[in-house]
Amino acid sequence: MRRPLPVLLAVAACAAVVALPAAGHIYPWAIHRNTTTPWLSYGGNDGLTNAANTTIDSDGLGQLWQTSLDGPVYGSPLYDNGVVFVATENGTLYALDAATGNVRWRAALGATETLDDGCGTWGITSTPTIDLASNSLFAIGGDGLLHRLDLTTGAELPSYPVQLISRPSVEYVWGGLRILDGTLYVTVASYCDETSDVADTADGGVIAFNLTTQTSQRLDTVPGPGNLGGVWGYGGVSSDGTYLYAGVGNAYSPLGEDAGYGDHLIQFTPAPALEVVSANKPPQVSPSGDQDFGSAPVLFQPTGCPAYAAANNKSGYAFVWPTGNIAGGPVATLGLADAVTPFVGAPSWSASRQMLVFAEAKTDKTPGDEGVAAYHVNADCTLSEAWLTPTGTGVQTPPLLTTSLVFTGAGSGGIDALNIDTGAVVWHEATAEPASAPLIEGGGRVYAPVGDTIQAIGD
Repeated sequence: MRRPLPVLLAVAACAAVVALPAAGHIYPWAIHRNTTTPWLSYGGNDGLTNAANTTIDSDGLGQLWQTSLDGPVYGSPLYDNGVVFVATENGTLYALDAATGNVRWRAALGATETLDDGCGTWGITSTPTIDLASNSLFAIGGDGLLHRLDLTTGAELPSYPVQLISRPSVEYVWGGLRILDGTLYVTVASYCDETSDVADTADGGVIAFNLTTQTSQRLDTVPGPGNLGGVWGYGGVSSDGTYLYAGVGNAYSPLGEDAGYGDHLIQFTPAPALEVVSANKPPQVSPSGDQDFGSAPVLFQPTGCPAYAAANNKSGYAFVWPTGNIAGGPVATLGLADAVTPFVGAPSWSASRQMLVFAEAKTDKTPGDEGVAAYHVNADCTLSEAWLTPTGTGVQTPPLLTTSLVFTGAGSGGIDALNIDTGAVVWHEATAEPASAPLIEGGGRVYAPVGDTIQAIGD
């Protein structure tokens, strides 16, 4: 599985922190916490619903500011207490004032050159995560070092960084980091699926890192060394409070690409057990070719229905499983994409509308014509299409849902806001480049990564 990313910038190899303003300054914004809901990890919560219980009026929407960064952004921004945190493929983490876009601090965390010359130099694709209890932020870069930065100053905290990925030249973290009950979960994949030999082939899986003892254990998705099975989804893992969930990429094995848990959706126990309890590969997912899970599942429970997990697959299908019986297979299969443009984003869930919303859905069968599709969960727990709106071409970001609007990075179409009930486009902004990572909400504003910039949208 090879990710469709543009050529990335070369970066400095050393790690450094540049604090703005100077060390010793007292930050009032860190002392007087406001009441706005933070966005602390990919998807906004452990179920990855990508929804905010916020009302944003489409009247008067516009760009409030735009800040240029030192490289493209592929991980989701984060938000807390009037600050937006965003990482770049140049290996730099920024803290930006949410009101102005001004840089409060930045930390250069480094990057790595892969063994495959065609893969280039890589910085931070994984979405960091914020731990409010310790006022810290965790991030991992292309060199495999796990950093823990002070949320206020960006300074590295004692006993960090930790070398979490032992083979950073072949193994890479795409998925967002997630903290659950004192354990940090980190998903492992590869850069370009190089399979020259076992020593140079990535071994995918999930690392559970105990934040107290700084010890780790690993769930190997395809037993044995150097046989891929990467967990690629940008969301990393999701959790319903009892189990964790992940989508797995293809294996590299004489037994086929679905060996072990290759090409499966898996449900597994938290650390320290870290054991798969249920898994499924739907029949629509071919055991050969590049048709694996490139997204983490969103978890949701409609009113009066069982709990479900939904995930997109590169085959062009989206699947919905009951979390009580993953192994039994999907209860809904939606043929939404054409498997030409990689169907790697995740769906979003609106509890208030009882609706799943998908980006990159085909509005017809002409390659390159994508849009946003909404499916309502009926009283009998079946799905029915609510609306389908064309928005642009190419890879699109997962929809951001508010109480009345759906925001989407609409591929070539720029950024759109759609009426959540009708799908009508109520606001549009053309952009020089497509939105490159999920949009988030914070303090009643939307923050959108576009190429090597990030912008604030509001009224």
